[in-house]
Amino acid sequence: MSLSAAKALGGNRIAYAGLGDCFVLTDPTKADNPIVWASDGFVMVTGYLRHEIIPRNCRFLQGRQTERAAVARLKAAIDRREESVELLLNHKKTGEPFWNLLYTTPLLDANGNLVFFLGGQVNCSTTIHSSSDVLRVLGQVSEEDHETPSGVAGRPMPSTPQTFRHTLRTAFRTKNPRKLQKGTPGIESTLLDRISQKDLPAQMQSLYTAYSNFIVINYSTFLVTFVSAGVVDMLFPIRAKHYHAQGAGTDVFKFLATHSSGSTSRDFKSNVKNALKMGRAISLDLKLCAKPYMGFETFALHWTPLKNEVGEVGWIVLTLASESRV
Repeated sequence: MSLSAAKALGGNRIAYAGLGDCFVLTDPTKADNPIVWASDGFVMVTGYLRHEIIPRNCRFLQGRQTERAAVARLKAAIDRREESVELLLNHKKTGEPFWNLLYTTPLLDANGNLVFFLGGQVNCSTTIHSSSDVLRVLGQVSEEDHETPSGVAGRPMPSTPQTFRHTLRTAFRTKNPRKLQKGTPGIESTLLDRISQKDLPAQMQSLYTAYSNFIVINYSTFLVTFVSAGVVDMLFPIRAKHYHAQGAGTDVFKFLATHSSGSTSRDFKSNVKNALKMGRAISLDLKLCAKPYMGFETFALHWTPLKNEVGEVGWIVLTLASESRV
């Protein structure tokens, strides 16, 4: 397994190139919490056909070499309805391994009922730069570390075992970071390129910051359905009298206009809707008023469509990334 992983990850970088945003929505009201919506990025990373992914539990990507302690921590966080960040060794349909840095969070309705779990994934195999890095990560043993760095707006970020801290730091470090291909919608390639030289706490904070600032939108209506606490903590409403704190039930373009200097332009809306109508992700910049200084920052807004088993768009995950925050 070590030799196979070393060969695949160390010698076939192109096959593991950073893709656009990888997201899934799982339905905890159904038996075994299956995937019910998945982005194209998730399909591309795993190599499975869409109908082979939906409706299955995410554990189908695990293998015998997937660390059991990491899986147990992930399951415990899901059972407690808490956010989680874990590094998992997953496998494509071909059997090839890849490193999956996974962010999960529960999505609750206005009454506090659990509706979905959102999974945001980064295929970080491209940041493992040598066979020795792979062997070092594969050879890790679980050792709990109770240090918990601060998360967004002071909220605790999920903790990571000490051994993962060490092995991830080594895996991400390189003297000559490979420039990832630009132009792909989504935050993943930009995030990977940016964190490759950081130490592990900074890497985990970057992932947490990037993927915990999200809005989930109903595609049929373009109404905001879920807004993360990170977005509420981060954005400052310019039009306070028309502002609803959580944003749920608000047209997404009106929600964005509430936090910007003016209404979103016709071209902005048209570009977003045309891309999503074709089932494609799109990334656009928008200046939004952000805390704590109540000033305007340029945010990259990544619109990622989630599709059902026949490829129909049902939901959109909108992530907000700022150059100064990720």
